[in-house]
Amino acid sequence: MAVSSIHNGWRYDPANSKLNFYYRGTLVGSIAAAGLGLEDNLSLELGDGDDSVLRHRTGTLAANTALTDVLIGTPVAAALAADSTILSNVTASGDVAAYVNTGSNSEQFLFADGSAKNIAFGQTGWAANLIEGAVKLTLGTVAAFATTQPTNALVFQGGTAPAGTIATSSAIYASTTVLNKIIADGTISTIQT
Repeated sequence: MAVSSIHNGWRYDPANSKLNFYYRGTLVGSIAAAGLGLEDNLSLELGDGDDSVLRHRTGTLAANTALTDVLIGTPVAAALAADSTILSNVTASGDVAAYVNTGSNSEQFLFADGSAKNIAFGQTGWAANLIEGAVKLTLGTVAAFATTQPTNALVFQGGTAPAGTIATSSAIYASTTVLNKIIADGTISTIQT
């Protein structure tokens, strides 16, 4: 039912072919032929306790800054530019996952494990490809190159050397001065040019 004062309720806007929704006199969303829309800086909250949140934020947000009902506690996060989209699970140790139908089955292509602080791309049988022509993939917080930043490069931060065997796997790791490889029996050697 339309509310004439439009304090709380809805009103049809014939000029824009929209059904507008109001809360306490403020436009909060609309339905039009193009779809359902929320106004800026409002959250789409899912679950009885608003456990999952999707928000379009018009202003910038400083690094490691809380945002009421969206980013809780003391966030560990990069700064966000204006007009950014935030997807957040505010439940402690909750997970976030994304799926695609591969023809007959739903398969997970992205999984963020909230309790283990682990992210997985794809599942068994999937390939991870970085297709953009000027990609730099970094492992760890790496220092900038003195003159030219690389493209199509894998850059390692120097880390702790592995020790012991690695069963049926192999690995590559970097110290601050040497790139090394380790094979299944635990043998470590410098990668040759």
